[in-house]
Amino acid sequence: IPKPVVIVVKVNGEPARALIDSGSLGDFISSTLVQQLGLKRKELTSPVPVQLAVQGSRSRINFGTTAPFKYQNINETCYFDVINLSGYDLILGTPWLYQHRVTFGINPSRVVIGSAILLPMSGEGVTCLASRSMALYQENLECIHKELREYAQPICKKASETPLPPLQAINHEIPLINPDLVYPWHPARCPEAMCAQWAKKRDAYIKSGRWEVTSNGNAMTMLLIPKPGKPGEPQKLRTAVDTCPRNANTVKRRHCRILMASCGVWRMVNTNQFDSQDAYEQIHLNMFIVLLSLHLMVIWLVM
Repeated sequence: IPKPVVIVVKVNGEPARALIDSGSLGDFISSTLVQQLGLKRKELTSPVPVQLAVQGSRSRINFGTTAPFKYQNINETCYFDVINLSGYDLILGTPWLYQHRVTFGINPSRVVIGSAILLPMSGEGVTCLASRSMALYQENLECIHKELREYAQPICKKASETPLPPLQAINHEIPLINPDLVYPWHPARCPEAMCAQWAKKRDAYIKSGRWEVTSNGNAMTMLLIPKPGKPGEPQKLRTAVDTCPRNANTVKRRHCRILMASCGVWRMVNTNQFDSQDAYEQIHLNMFIVLLSLHLMVIWLVM
């Protein structure tokens, strides 16, 4: 059996036997040598597992150290993982071979150093391992949770607790068939079981500015609709405005749909689900601007 390549190096000024192993993914130093040389060990935040080629053979690295290292023209301070070694003081693996561009052989035994200084480990042939990743301790979780809750408290509010967003205006209007039509109206009725929810919702909307208290009645009939809750939860109160009579009194325009169909817009199917439980929009449209835009679009299509 051919003998492995074993070299004599100097660690912290003292000679040591080092095995060059191209199959090792780390540089290791014996815990006995660390104790003899008085090197300072640093405990790793997270232990690093070491898997050998034999199935079921596994160990863990709990400490690391840095030490002055000399060999041929190399004179650097190198990092080593501390493990229990037998037969050798050090194992120089692929990190040491890569950073110094080492070429070695066993027939005859030779070691050629390509770089005396440590080169950065980067490129396609380098894999990043989170060997010293940070560990989160259980006693710190509650402090972190409290800090996150305090940080997110101003923005994590219900819609009823926030004021109205800036309203957007759109240049378009929908004409009415009969502007003098009087829409049917009747007082809103709240189910007896939901009076508490109604009082809470009413006070929240008035406080946030969504609703205003006036002496006049509302133009549209308000509907107080029970909304089924999730399994195991009670029903919720939904407030809505009955706009069916008003929508029936509007002029339906179809030329916009024809133009959108010719442009391919009409074929785009909306797949989002809208829930306007606490959403409000104010639309104020000017038909003259829309007709002007359509006229310019037709000219562009003809050209």
